[in-house]
Amino acid sequence: MRYTIESEIPMPEEENSKKPGKYPWRDMHVGDSFLAPTDGSLESHPDWTPSQISAKRRESIKSLLCYQHKRYPQRFQTRIAGNGVRVWRVE
Repeated sequence: MRYTIESEIPMPEEENSKKPGKYPWRDMHVGDSFLAPTDGSLESHPDWTPSQISAKRRESIKSLLCYQHKRYPQRFQTRIAGNGVRVWRVE
């Protein structure tokens, strides 16, 4: 089979590049924060305490933030707050 080489063909946008993310990283300004609640997580882990669930959610968010920082320069901090994890943009 022979392939034809073509020039000046524009590359279409990647379909998932416009997909909204689960968390609002790119929309945040320095000082902004959001709460990622742990509601509903108790049903999937009935033997876990609320603090264990919040800690697990925090680990998950921190992992996503580490990946996010490789692509974007923003910096974030997380804290367990009440019934969830609060995330602040600090840079």
